[in-house]
Amino acid sequence: TGSATVNGNLTVTFEGGAYSGNLSVSGKLTVVGTVNLKTPPGATVPFSQTLFTYASADASTRAALSTAITQGVPNGYRANVSVTDTSARLSIVRPGMMILMM
Repeated sequence: TGSATVNGNLTVTFEGGAYSGNLSVSGKLTVVGTVNLKTPPGATVPFSQTLFTYASADASTRAALSTAITQGVPNGYRANVSVTDTSARLSIVRPGMMILMM
């Protein structure tokens, strides 16, 4: 929980526990293990939070982030981690459909 900045490269090894912070990495981010996430205490849904920003991440790191397990998602909501070449963001929303008529 919380925010921090890391200068240079960073390897995050998940060996249990759950992550709910926001890290800004100026270099390459590497993730090892199964990513477990949780929402910060007091978070309300819908919820959105940037998990990591980084200068680069390899394909296996981006895959590990995109398939993260999110704990504590309320019934009727869905967790999704959106991963780009420079960031990973967690969103917890109620799935549904929107019809736009013009």
